[in-house]
Amino acid sequence: MKTIKCYLCFALFALFTCSGSVYAASEYEKVMGGVLDKLDSAKTIDDLLQCRSQFERISAMYPENWLPVYYVAYSDIQIVFYPGEADKQQLLDDAKTKLEQLADNAGADLSEVNTLWGYYYNALVMLDPQNGQKYYQMVLEYYEKAIRQNPENPRPVCLMAFYKQYLPPFLKSEKEIAEGKAKAKELFDKEERTIQKPYWGANFLEWIKTEDK
Repeated sequence: MKTIKCYLCFALFALFTCSGSVYAASEYEKVMGGVLDKLDSAKTIDDLLQCRSQFERISAMYPENWLPVYYVAYSDIQIVFYPGEADKQQLLDDAKTKLEQLADNAGADLSEVNTLWGYYYNALVMLDPQNGQKYYQMVLEYYEKAIRQNPENPRPVCLMAFYKQYLPPFLKSEKEIAEGKAKAKELFDKEERTIQKPYWGANFLEWIKTEDK
């Protein structure tokens, strides 16, 4: 009888523990989903800064999840590509710190993290075009590494085309850019949108028209 009572107590403890975990997960998903909706519709630096602050708060509330940290870094980098006033170098410094944290996170998707590393170095070039020669190879290497790690990830494919579009004519191939754009569209079209993994980037396809200079 004593043994049965012990098992019963253990079962009840496990039930309540699991119920608590499910509740926490649903709360996390609800909060993340709301901020991701705002991120999807962000049009200004202020919009992005608000999302960034919310992702930072979520990362403090749910330190076991890597995605809030990832989205802080993404927001930091994305701001560099928007017109307007912000301490963009400081934001990139913060993005670098966050990406270094993610590199040590066993649960993080390395293809997604390396995509952001490529985007980070792309942003450094955007911030100061004289960085182009210094970071040109690093941008491409990180995107290529991300593609090798997950050939189904559309973000590095899309961002590589985006980056190559604005290279000097002697360094780019319009055919490669068009192929990259088509491949990214194919991958985005079949990607499932879920808050459990990154899904941003489809809007970049509107920016990388091969006829633009």
